[in-house]
Amino acid sequence: MNHVELLTEFQGRVDEYERFQQFVEKARSQQGKFNSAVVEKVIRDNTEKSAAVASAVGPLVSRMADVIASLRTDLDGVRASRQTTQFSLEELELRQAIGELSDEDFSLESSDIKDSIAKADQRMGDIEGELGKFESLLARWTAVSGSAPPAPAPVAPASASNEGAPAAADDDGEDDDDDFADQELDPVASTATTVFPAGGAPSAPKQPQEVAAIFDDEPVESSGILGDDLDLHDDDSDDVEGGAPAASDAGRKAALIYLEGTADEKVYFFNGDSITIGRGRDNDVQVKNDSKVSRNHCRLVRRGAHFFIEDNKSANGSLVEGELITERRLFGGEEIIIGETFFRFRLLP
Repeated sequence: MNHVELLTEFQGRVDEYERFQQFVEKARSQQGKFNSAVVEKVIRDNTEKSAAVASAVGPLVSRMADVIASLRTDLDGVRASRQTTQFSLEELELRQAIGELSDEDFSLESSDIKDSIAKADQRMGDIEGELGKFESLLARWTAVSGSAPPAPAPVAPASASNEGAPAAADDDGEDDDDDFADQELDPVASTATTVFPAGGAPSAPKQPQEVAAIFDDEPVESSGILGDDLDLHDDDSDDVEGGAPAASDAGRKAALIYLEGTADEKVYFFNGDSITIGRGRDNDVQVKNDSKVSRNHCRLVRRGAHFFIEDNKSANGSLVEGELITERRLFGGEEIIIGETFFRFRLLP
């Protein structure tokens, strides 16, 4: 897919997403004028359509970010080359000014240099124009979806650019050394690779590819990457502390699934009123080796017959279908990204 095709497809997806979101807002404005169940259904339908578009946009966002990084690199290279050429021209001008070069010699020697500078200026203008289109469209998607923009690709190697820099603080401002004590026990390496977190396709192959930046290829054992404080068996509701849920909620079962459809899949059944997720040991789902996950990152809660996700003011946010959220109702099937860790929320029959 070339740059023009990528821009065209991306803009079409953004237009489609914005249209569904407008339907949602307009439907909300009709509350009180129509049956509440009808309004809720229309809102849910268009929210699901928006989520489907956001899933399709995810891979395109990564491509857009790659193109922007490449264009910026090209622009820096052309600019640096022009500066070198400009230096050579100024040197000739100085030699002409002091009489070392005659006007004729200066004209001959500077002709090619001036042509190179003119071509560099043209090339810089072309790159800046194309870069502006990509950045503007990506900024529009960020605005309409509420997604966090992708991190720019580093120009220098991480070992050089980060030398001597202090370690990043977690959202609570405390040192993270204690949080990574468990990493020595797990043969898992994390990297600085950033995947722009716009919801991926629901099919299984995409998730291992993106999570590979965080986890190795070994199967996840019960004491591995994710903690096992939460009961992984779909026990009867009588076993849940505090007694069985109300009769009106008894039919609502749900699960949070890590790496769905792969050999490393882990299922966390919703046997209580909430599931907490974070890097800390006190969470129901502990994500150990993802430095972008906060100690107490977010939680999933049951309210009556409905389920919601709430971000706990985490440093890097929580994403549902590529959208950065503070709180959102879950209808089932949504992809949830915590740091660089992928989950799928499912309503069970």
